[in-house]
Amino acid sequence: MSGAIHAEIAVAIALVSTALGTLLPILKDSGQLDTKLGAAVLNHGAFGELCPVIAMALLLSSRGTLASIGVLAIFTVVALIFTLPSARLRPGSRTHQLIVGGSETTAQITVRLVVLLLISLGGLAIAFDLDVVLGAFAAGFVLRRALPEGDESLEHKLEGLAFGLLIPIFFITSGMAIDLSTIAAHPIGLLIFILAILLVRGGPIYVASRTERGPNTRQVFNGLQSAQIALYGATGLPIIVAVTAVAVKSEHMSSANASLLVAGGAITVLLLPMTAALIEPRSGQRTTDDSAATSR
Repeated sequence: MSGAIHAEIAVAIALVSTALGTLLPILKDSGQLDTKLGAAVLNHGAFGELCPVIAMALLLSSRGTLASIGVLAIFTVVALIFTLPSARLRPGSRTHQLIVGGSETTAQITVRLVVLLLISLGGLAIAFDLDVVLGAFAAGFVLRRALPEGDESLEHKLEGLAFGLLIPIFFITSGMAIDLSTIAAHPIGLLIFILAILLVRGGPIYVASRTERGPNTRQVFNGLQSAQIALYGATGLPIIVAVTAVAVKSEHMSSANASLLVAGGAITVLLLPMTAALIEPRSGQRTTDDSAATSR
């Protein structure tokens, strides 16, 4: 990848990212979301999305590291302020009754409020010159504070909105960022990036999963399950798209190199989850504690 030496930070961030939003419907449809394996993928995926976003804000910003830390701190404080009204949403309050009363009508108040929260914090992130993904994480934090026990009906509605509309739109826009002529001219560079993702991201996840011990000091995951977790964890695209866009905008990376990285991320989304599903052990070969995860 010619010129990549000038974008080593962006490349490093891209290598350690995880496409958690892409993996959620895959894990859900395969019935693995509520297993220990699914919980492990979610844990690795959460760090693989949030930490790269923070790294982007600190290391790729034109403000400088100290100024970026200050902006992140201010954004965090403002996001925390959004959690204050959650006390008015407790069961029995007038606001709670109003929202619940309209949640199953055509008004769909709960869905509209969540979308408003997402747009508000996303817009706030853009105003602070931060990645919009950080606003999405903050919106999720606020929503969890407002609904600590969750809301199954609301979750189904948001899943329909996300999986049926927003994620497909994201894949369309991601595909538009890929220059096929660049891919054809640099197939070796594309292959190297994919192998680097497997080594840098998948390798440590495999080792961590393979060496994890339960309360009885027995291994939590066997070799195949650790490989599955590593393959899922190495699946990356959203952060790769975001970090390459920032790097190109700041002139740290060429559009050709960005196209190679995005194409590599798209290939991981296509191949790695499918490979993880193919190597899934038979039901009888799973460890006895796989079917009951204590948390996501």
